[in-house]
Amino acid sequence: MSDPKTAEYRLGESVFVHDPQRFNPDAKSIIGDVAEFELREDGYWYHLANNGFPATGEWAWYAERDIGHRLGTPISQLSGRPGHVGYEQFRAIAQSWGYD
Repeated sequence: MSDPKTAEYRLGESVFVHDPQRFNPDAKSIIGDVAEFELREDGYWYHLANNGFPATGEWAWYAERDIGHRLGTPISQLSGRPGHVGYEQFRAIAQSWGYD
């Protein structure tokens, strides 16, 4: 394993793959959690778990330039109840849609 202090993404972090059709012509999206990473001659490469594709061959590994952070907030991290963890994030999302 490579030095985690210099890698862009951390173990367990949810990410998506930019332009998934480059890797699988039928893919609408490739998402997953960083399962491991390694430093190669051309930079960091990441293996994604739960990406919906068999974890075989080089297609299971993606270059750092090919992935980005997943967008959005998981529903499990939101709460519509004042005073509960996730309420402030819930309010921010609601306000971004024009609600109070």
